[in-house]
Amino acid sequence: MASSGTNSVYLFVYGTLLTTQNKFGLFLAENSRFVSNAKIKGRLYDIGQYPGIVPDAGGSYAKGKVFELSSEIVFDTLDGYEGISAENPAPYEYARILLPVETESETLLCWVYLYNWPIDKAILIEDGDWMRHVNQKQ
Repeated sequence: MASSGTNSVYLFVYGTLLTTQNKFGLFLAENSRFVSNAKIKGRLYDIGQYPGIVPDAGGSYAKGKVFELSSEIVFDTLDGYEGISAENPAPYEYARILLPVETESETLLCWVYLYNWPIDKAILIEDGDWMRHVNQKQ
């Protein structure tokens, strides 16, 4: 598995952080470098206004993009956006986990925000593509 530099910090993004119309997506764009389109093993769900990935050892994939962060300090802001902070009760809605992600040319170890709450009322997004799903809903 490639790491492309010992100091590189990668984040796999698959939902609301993909768009700069979201202020946190804009924050990410200003504090990172786009690396590649990518996919990760997991099932993608529509939670309502945003998506969530849950791990899946089977053949399901969620699609997204990999960004190289300018600094790990970026997580201070993004963790808060994802509800991972002292202001939110545990268990947090998302957990930030380091996982292998398949880019167009290699596999990178990336931080991923996985959904951490029950998915019994969530809607499975069969093709794993949040942006396509959102565009079809409109």
